[in-house]
Amino acid sequence: MCGRTACTLGPDDICNACSYKDSNGEWAKPKWKDAPGGAQYYPSYNIPPSAYTPVILSGKHFGDETVERFVMPMCWGLVPSWHKGDPKTVAHNLNNCRRETMLEKPSFRHAFSKGRRCVVVADGFYEWKRDQKPKQPYFIYSKGNTLDSFLGESFDTELSKIEGGLKEEPLPGEKVKLLPSAIESTETASFQSSAACPVDDTNKSTIEDADNSPNNPHWRGRRLLTMAGIFDIWRKSEDAEPMYTYSVITVESPPSFGWIHHRMPAILNGEKDIQDWLEYNKVPSQQAALLCHATEDLIWHQVAAAVNSVKNKSVECIQLFEPTEKKPECLQTGLDRWLSKAKPGETECSSNTAKEWSSPSLTETKKEPKSTSMMAWLKRGKPEPKREESEQDATLKAKRARMV
Repeated sequence: MCGRTACTLGPDDICNACSYKDSNGEWAKPKWKDAPGGAQYYPSYNIPPSAYTPVILSGKHFGDETVERFVMPMCWGLVPSWHKGDPKTVAHNLNNCRRETMLEKPSFRHAFSKGRRCVVVADGFYEWKRDQKPKQPYFIYSKGNTLDSFLGESFDTELSKIEGGLKEEPLPGEKVKLLPSAIESTETASFQSSAACPVDDTNKSTIEDADNSPNNPHWRGRRLLTMAGIFDIWRKSEDAEPMYTYSVITVESPPSFGWIHHRMPAILNGEKDIQDWLEYNKVPSQQAALLCHATEDLIWHQVAAAVNSVKNKSVECIQLFEPTEKKPECLQTGLDRWLSKAKPGETECSSNTAKEWSSPSLTETKKEPKSTSMMAWLKRGKPEPKREESEQDATLKAKRARMV
């Protein structure tokens, strides 16, 4: 499953990072193409469905033989071309497409049969481990990157040109607003912790080694995720502007990732997979579907709950989060709590001594209960206890005996 991503590069850097070797064997950059209707891509650390994000597609979809690849913002959440009515009613339900059923379900079958295959690019995606409360979010990205590779000098994008930092995509009914600067200095994250994925020597690459191709002359920044996707073109009417929408294809997770979530995006690893996925006129649908499989080429770390809100789009969303251990609380019964109230100021739980687990009231001197009328009535039937004979009583008793 993929329900939230991060993509913080501007258009120029995205095209540089997605450079490829064209049909002549020369390095080329895909051409940026604005979305129809004025829709815009907003770089962000927290991108939800319904946002416009960068997508790579073949130039043949536009009838352009001079440009092999374009990068164009598309709306995340596929709207089938045959859909009638409000596109919002289906887009949120189709932000993911299961690889196992994409050739069967009408929502995707029509687009896939027309070769509408695309590559969704991102810094990484978020996933929530749901078998604990609260759910723990993770940021997942390409192996070879470090947390600092998402910041620092490689962050030379349009974000730095926006006054105040990241520009937030407006939510329905909201105005665009500026968030605090996302270009902050952060300490190098240590991934050798319980909050991060285990790291081997292959993860210690430098930023220069983390680009999509080691020989890419246009990019020496971090390696982007390239996720397989399906897109479709929807129009409100025949003469209306087209709306390009897409869905991320998902597959069963491998055991190394399955403990976080049982589904993950289908990652296209390497230029050959990307080329075969985009060349719909050369690679048929059945063969292309085999390119969608799980990958082990990912690393991840825990992040804070700030990412849970789509309104928070700052760098805080991807920063390493190490939860603090909670001190165990003493277990007390209702009687323990009631007894502990007898002596104000005594804490219910402190060090491991007998005094802390017992109530001070139990050590106080026992007082005689006050006599009541009921107690007096109960005593009436009891015989008087015999009292000891005194000397005077003995003398009187002797005199009486002599008189007799």
